[in-house]
Amino acid sequence: MIRLARQYLKIAALLLLAIAPARAADTPRQTIIDAILSSDNGRKRELIATLMGKADESIGDLLIAWRKDELFVHTAADGTKTPVHLIGTKDSNGAQEALRVADDQPFTGSVVLTNDVPSLKSTWTVNVTNGFRWQEYRIDEVLAYRYATQVDLSWECKPGRGFSILAEALNITGRARTRSSASFAELRNNSPVLLNEQFAVHFPASFFVRVRKTW
Repeated sequence: MIRLARQYLKIAALLLLAIAPARAADTPRQTIIDAILSSDNGRKRELIATLMGKADESIGDLLIAWRKDELFVHTAADGTKTPVHLIGTKDSNGAQEALRVADDQPFTGSVVLTNDVPSLKSTWTVNVTNGFRWQEYRIDEVLAYRYATQVDLSWECKPGRGFSILAEALNITGRARTRSSASFAELRNNSPVLLNEQFAVHFPASFFVRVRKTW
């Protein structure tokens, strides 16, 4: 009986393995991301070849953008790499629409520059957060958002044991956020614009100084 039970268990296990679903295949966007991040040109070609025959509108758009050098890889301070699709041109404030390749959603990245000055016992840091734009299309409305570039500066000095001075200048570019909307009388594809609105919020620069002494 014990031997028979074991045989039944083996058969059940084999059946479960046979009907278990295979690992979900990567989406076309993920395949393109893998190709972008791969350092092996042969591997890139293999990945792109797997997209042939797949019905996904994003494939053609992203491959065309890649050929036009509109796809970039943003590397964060921790080494994380994010493929980004830049759309359109920069506006007067230096903002440009940037979308993550992974989900076609707005991308925000920052570049941090740090330099130690041992002779002055201090460290200065520059943090630049990119500006970006994106649009939302609705049945009877088009919304547009724009965030301008932001620059932050900081300087920290440690002249003595337990004593430190930190000075910060935040948003020295006066980063603004703008929301525009165009409302249509009916369906936006076949009706005139009924109302245009624009809202802008300006954030002034701010300055802080902190002095700390510990014992």
